[in-house]
Amino acid sequence: RCGFKYITLWTWIQKKKIPYYDIDGSYRIDEKELEEFLKSKKVVAK
Repeated sequence: RCGFKYITLWTWIQKKKIPYYDIDGSYRIDEKELEEFLKSKKVVAK
């Protein structure tokens, strides 16, 4: 849905790069926090 694979999100979660909720063993990420995280990683070409 976001344009990248599940394993990418899982890696970010394991490295504690993005906040998440652990609900019965399932990871949940707030859409707003995901957007903020992606904006912080944005690189603009010069």
